[in-house]
Amino acid sequence: PGGATFTWKPPRGGVEFLASADTWFRPVSMAEGPDGALYVADMYRKEVEHPRWVPADLMHRYDWKATREMGRIWRIVPEGPRPGIARPRLAETSTMDLVPLLDRPDAWWRMTAQRIIVQRQDLSAEPALRELARKGGPLGRLHAGWTLQGLVALDVEVVLGLLDDPHPRVRENALMLAERWASEKAVSGKLIRLAEDPDPRVRYQAALALGAWDDDAILEPLAKIARAGAGDRWTRLAVATAVPRRAGRLIPLVEDPATAAELASLVGARQAEGEIRALPAYLLAQEPGRQAAILNGLAEGMSRRGAKLATYFQESPEAQELLLRAAALAENEERLPAERIAAVRLLIHLPWEKAAPAFSRLLADRQPEEVRIAAVGAISSHPRPEVA
Repeated sequence: PGGATFTWKPPRGGVEFLASADTWFRPVSMAEGPDGALYVADMYRKEVEHPRWVPADLMHRYDWKATREMGRIWRIVPEGPRPGIARPRLAETSTMDLVPLLDRPDAWWRMTAQRIIVQRQDLSAEPALRELARKGGPLGRLHAGWTLQGLVALDVEVVLGLLDDPHPRVRENALMLAERWASEKAVSGKLIRLAEDPDPRVRYQAALALGAWDDDAILEPLAKIARAGAGDRWTRLAVATAVPRRAGRLIPLVEDPATAAELASLVGARQAEGEIRALPAYLLAQEPGRQAAILNGLAEGMSRRGAKLATYFQESPEAQELLLRAAALAENEERLPAERIAAVRLLIHLPWEKAAPAFSRLLADRQPEEVRIAAVGAISSHPRPEVA
C-alpha cells in the first residue's frame, strides 16, 4: 500500500515471474482459475509480425504459417500444498447456494458467483445477502453490498452498516456505494467522520464521496483529508474533484501548497471571476512559496480555457504587488531552486518593462542551470523583439 494506491517491486529482482529462453514463447493473455492457479495463454509463434508491415524484399525470410498449430496454455500454481477442488458447476448451482461463495478466499469463486446472481436478477437471494452483509467475513460483507447493488436491492440501511465496518476495505467500498445518498443526514455525518479515518484509501474514497454532497459542510472534512494526504498525488486530486464550485473557499483551509495549487487550477479553469479577484488579497498575507504555487495553478487552469492571468490582474494593485514579489523571489539566491523556478514562471504575467530586468539577471552565468532554463522558457512567452 502507498497512499491512495500502491507501490510495487518484482518478487525477484531483474527477471519476470514467468520467462523463457525460447524466443517463440509469446504470452498474450492470463486469467485466474477456480483452483487458485494462474492460466497464461502462450501464442507460441516463431513470427508475430504481420505480412502487411514487412518490406517486400524481406518477405522470403518468413514462414508465415510456421508453428500456427503450436499454441499452448501454462498453468502456474502457488507453492505449497493445495486442497483438491472439484470442477465448479456454478451455472447449475441454485442462487441461494451461490450466496455463501461470496465469502470464499479465492477471487474467482466470489466474482463468478456475484456475476451469476446479478445476471439472474433473482431477488430471492436478498434476505441471505443482507444477512451476509451483517455477519459474513470482510470479503463476504463487501461482495454482499455490491451484489445487492447489482440486484437494485441496495438500501441506505445496508450502506450505513458497511460504513461502520471494522475492516478498512469494506469501509472503502461502502463509500462508493454511499455516494447516491451523500446528502442524507445519516450518511453525510458518516462521510464527515470517515474524513479522519486512519486508512489513506478510505480517506481518498471519502473525498470522492463528499464531492457528491452539494453543501459547504464538505469544506472542513476535505481540508482534513488534504492535510493527512498532502504527500499523495491521488488524494490531492480527489480533494480537488470534490469542489468544482467551491475550490476558492477551500484554498485557505488547505496547508499543502501542491493541493492549494490544484484547487487554484480549478478556479482558473472555471474562470470564476469573483473567486479569482478575491485571491490576491488573501495571498498577500501568505509566504512567497505558497503565493507562487497558487498563482501558477490559477494561471494553468485559466490557460486551459484560453484566458490569461494578466487579463484579470492588470487592474488589481494587490495582484501587481504579488507578481513583483514573485520577481523578487525568482532572484533570491537564498531560496530553494524549486521555489525560484515556480516564481520565474510567473514573470510571463508581468508587463515587459517590469519583467525584462529580472530576466536579464536570471539569465546570468552565476545562476543555477535549472533556474536559467526556466527563465528561457518563461521569457520566450513574451512576444517582443528584445527576447531574441
